[in-house]
Amino acid sequence: PSLEGKVFFCVQTNELKMDADILVKINEAIEKYVEHNPGSMTDMFQTRLVPTGAMSRYELMSMVFNMGNESSFDKLIRGRRWEGRESEVMTMLHNLDSRDAKFINDTWKMVDSLWTPIAELEKRLSGVEPERVSPRSFTFTTSDGIAMNMEGGYFPLKYDQRFSDAGRKQEVGPLNEGGYIPATTPRGHTKKRTGYAGPILFDFGQVLQRHLRGVIKDVTHREFINDARSLLKDSRIKDVIRERIGWGYVGAMQKWLDGIVNDGSAVSTDGLNALDGWAEGKRGKLSTVVLGYKVASILSQFAGLP
Repeated sequence: PSLEGKVFFCVQTNELKMDADILVKINEAIEKYVEHNPGSMTDMFQTRLVPTGAMSRYELMSMVFNMGNESSFDKLIRGRRWEGRESEVMTMLHNLDSRDAKFINDTWKMVDSLWTPIAELEKRLSGVEPERVSPRSFTFTTSDGIAMNMEGGYFPLKYDQRFSDAGRKQEVGPLNEGGYIPATTPRGHTKKRTGYAGPILFDFGQVLQRHLRGVIKDVTHREFINDARSLLKDSRIKDVIRERIGWGYVGAMQKWLDGIVNDGSAVSTDGLNALDGWAEGKRGKLSTVVLGYKVASILSQFAGLP
């Protein structure tokens, strides 16, 4: 194989390894969560915080994921226009049990485990590490009477597209006319947050899946994609390609790069509704987990649990 082929093989191998590492962490959290399963994701809890008058366990857990750092908590409160009602928000947490709280803590830790490769990549490419989000800890007493210390942590912000232009822009993503995102990897996880606040989407499964796919793709592919794009923009390289194998291959190689990025891209919408069944209360079971599975496959298994 060519040098380029060997490099790409290493890039793909690194992606599979990260997938496997994250898969192990997700599976451990899931196994602990389902060991004792007294509640359902569709259990409803009365509240005046939302127009419907009730929130499901799934929505409530999604809310808590966005309380793990000061920035997210501030945007949660302002985005939902809950200023002055923080005590009502905290009161809602008493509906969660210790199993729910432990899963949230474990997931924060799993997301945080990706920080080192993210920071190292940014340091190599720009010379500066991105600003790290500091965790916000808090405590509450669960429905089964346990005082839980919530350790806090980073969780990606996703605005609800039904109520927010920002959410609609996040959903569409930077698609071009050909249906692909540009041949650069998604990296919202490295950007400093702005002061904007809108209604946050209460669907942690979808948000988590997109985040993991985007980060893994970015960390393992960004340098390769950037180098390849630079080569394809070089007129001398284009001339060599045209002379040796034909002009049409320049466009074909660009489409190939687009395809690499879109395979599992955080912007691509294919397969991103896998967790809808969980929120809707569809039943299923967690099958035996094999390291060869993709992250999305494992989350899909979890989606069918009550």
